[in-house]
Amino acid sequence: MTRLFNFLSNIDETKLMITGGIAIFTLITFIPLTIILSPIIKDTTKTIKYLILKIINKN
Repeated sequence: MTRLFNFLSNIDETKLMITGGIAIFTLITFIPLTIILSPIIKDTTKTIKYLILKIINKN
């Protein structure tokens, strides 16, 4: 137990563990989301561009 406490009490190692965990969580979460949502994002940008052009040409 004291070995675990000594390991966690080192600030640099704790920061490294936290940042590594955040990085892994981000990669695991956002890469599949971008793959799944990329067609929806493309359609949304096309729609927004169309609406902006329609508003500009109306005036």
